[in-house]
Amino acid sequence: MVACAGSRLDYANSGLYCCTTQENLFKLQITPNLLAHIVTDSIQSSSHNLLQWLHWLSTVYCIIPFVRTSFGNRRFSVTAPTIWNSLPPALQMCTSSDIFCHHLNTHYFQQAFQPT
Repeated sequence: MVACAGSRLDYANSGLYCCTTQENLFKLQITPNLLAHIVTDSIQSSSHNLLQWLHWLSTVYCIIPFVRTSFGNRRFSVTAPTIWNSLPPALQMCTSSDIFCHHLNTHYFQQAFQPT
């Protein structure tokens, strides 16, 4: 049940790469936060800690970033190389898609939950 809900959230969020605001991202993050509280049956823990414990990325890391300069820069042919070039070299040199996906998830997880 939880995996189904999480995959549906990821699917819905993936279409928001070109035209969303910080306010909308905040609103979208409410659902995974509530789901984390339901899954862990925890009311008093912070959502950030629950997401980290469940190893779930926040909505910001599930949405492809975009460039606001012009409509043409939002195309996949422009955005994909920009994202690829921003990845660490170790990720770019992965030889299989499974290894790449695992390391990419770890990379985003480390960015999302790095100590402040």
